[in-house]
Amino acid sequence: METNPNSTAVAVAVAATPDPSLPAPPAAAAASAAAAAESADFVGKGVQILTSLFSPYHNAQTMASATLSSRLTSTVIFVLLTCNAIYSTSSVASASSSSDALEAARYGTLPPTVFAPGGRLHGVERVARESYPPGDDELSCVVIALHCGGGDKRTDVHDGVTVDGNNDNGEEFAIMSGIGAISPFLHKDESFIGHEGQTDTGKGYIPLVLDNEDAGDPDLPPTPIAILSPTLVAGVGGKGIDSAVLLRRSIEVALSNYRSDNGGIEWFMAHSLEGTNGDDSVGPRLVGGASGVQVASLARRMADIAQDSTQSLGGKYGRMLSSSLLAVGVANNNNKSDFDRRSISLWRVDPTGMFWRIDASAVGRGALKIEEELLSKARKWRDASKSNAGELNDKDENTTVPYNDLSNDDVKSYLASLTVDEALDVANDCLVNGIMTSIKPDTHVQSNERMGRIQQERGLRKRIQTAIIRPSALGLPRIELLQGIKVAGRVD
Repeated sequence: METNPNSTAVAVAVAATPDPSLPAPPAAAAASAAAAAESADFVGKGVQILTSLFSPYHNAQTMASATLSSRLTSTVIFVLLTCNAIYSTSSVASASSSSDALEAARYGTLPPTVFAPGGRLHGVERVARESYPPGDDELSCVVIALHCGGGDKRTDVHDGVTVDGNNDNGEEFAIMSGIGAISPFLHKDESFIGHEGQTDTGKGYIPLVLDNEDAGDPDLPPTPIAILSPTLVAGVGGKGIDSAVLLRRSIEVALSNYRSDNGGIEWFMAHSLEGTNGDDSVGPRLVGGASGVQVASLARRMADIAQDSTQSLGGKYGRMLSSSLLAVGVANNNNKSDFDRRSISLWRVDPTGMFWRIDASAVGRGALKIEEELLSKARKWRDASKSNAGELNDKDENTTVPYNDLSNDDVKSYLASLTVDEALDVANDCLVNGIMTSIKPDTHVQSNERMGRIQQERGLRKRIQTAIIRPSALGLPRIELLQGIKVAGRVD
């Protein structure tokens, strides 16, 4: 008895063929019928191919055995079912992706406490995405922070290159640079750029105020960076309004921690600049006033507040904020592990309430492009170190590799190799270059596209505000403020 391998395909095709006497099915049923017909056609073609391959064996005298013929038929059916299952799986995956998109569109505008049928919080995901505005969004702000230096010589585990982390007399330091939000409707005066050879003669932005003296320096936008104490600096990045609220909230939380830890506002004001206890057995532990709050405590408290907004509506802290926080300050050195032995630490808090201790990060406007710029610089430094050590061959030089070939040790070693001036240039270059890759040239001011980009880049650099945190003779951080290329002030 011979088995017809085409019978399976015929049966499937007949089952998938609609009855002409019945009314036309709705759109969803029609799509399902079309998919079934396409699947049947797929199976039918597979049957034809396999039949043509195995037909010589059917006609040969060696195939007289019914058992061997039955096994061959079973093999054909198994292959067909496998192919059909793979086809069905791909169709299901495509339908699932479409369903996820529809679910996100429907539930993304709802409050973050509403679960979608798939179990996802699309409202939370939407706010998290909004905290990364594009680089051309002038209504948003951005901050980058780098933790550099600190500790003994380190050895890169990948290439064996020893990196001297004791730059600037062995001191560790941190750089935080940011560009604040600014209204795109301000009248811009680009005369300070001019043409090549012309000096700066004006301001980047002309304020519409009656008295410039009363307005302070209206040419400067609000800063995304705040000095919370002589040992603590915070920066925010994301939507302009949400970032302003988040920065204000971080100031209030820091002050609340001071008062709760140190006996009230009067005690805080009387002891706001108190130093260390000088006990080397437990490290330089801070005591008193503004020097008493730990950056890790601030990060955890801000994360709790952000998490609270994802769990309830109408609470004390209101809605979720499309902004992230970076905080740098003095860490508690009671733990003598390799990771915690450094006195300066950098923390990041996201809108979802997640927080990490990090070595470098960017948040806000064009942050992903800015971090790509930093990783590119770290890779170039690593490859140069390999080349100097004779470990970079011709294949490595001519091969384009993805960013994920970098490790955290690579980035740490790169940051440890930077001096303060080098780190300042790296932070500002990454900040500007990352934004410039996302914006179009300002051609309404200059018809020359190149001059338009030069104007935009110089305008961004003029608006950069930077805080440099490094230890002083007393063991506490010394904070220097820079506006553009000028030193704005110092907090010792």
